[in-house]
Amino acid sequence: MTSSRRPDLTDTTTLDEALAYRVLRLARRLRYDLACVLQGWDAGLSPEQFAILFRLHERDGRIQRELGDAVLDDRPNITRQVHALVERGLVERRVDPDDGRSRRVHLTAAGRAFFDDLLPQVVARRRALFGDVDAADLAAFARVLDGVEARLVDGVPPDPT
Repeated sequence: MTSSRRPDLTDTTTLDEALAYRVLRLARRLRYDLACVLQGWDAGLSPEQFAILFRLHERDGRIQRELGDAVLDDRPNITRQVHALVERGLVERRVDPDDGRSRRVHLTAAGRAFFDDLLPQVVARRRALFGDVDAADLAAFARVLDGVEARLVDGVPPDPT
């Protein structure tokens, strides 16, 4: 599917060779693969719900708006996803003691145990997918992604040519 030649950012002959499209395609495939892992494990979670549990695993008691992606502005979706996790008893909302208008989201004991059982399954799948990629190549790939994202965040102006 992909070429072994060095990508040319000015080549507009085929969408499949465009680096931005390849990143998008990979992201979509990784999301689909995660959905399949979650479905196969009978977790009953969407990839977005898994990400919320992961954020809470990293730091429990986050304000709900911290669970979304500020760039993508997915707050309404996050509200629905958190509600579904509350309904399943995996998380709970508590009033923020410092700001009564805000709610903090916490893993329940069942949610923590559920995530702790699920995470190794996801990690094993990721290892299988990336297992034959050299560590130096992965580090370089991460640096490239971080650099492009930083330029997007910094608002690099479009090239006038």
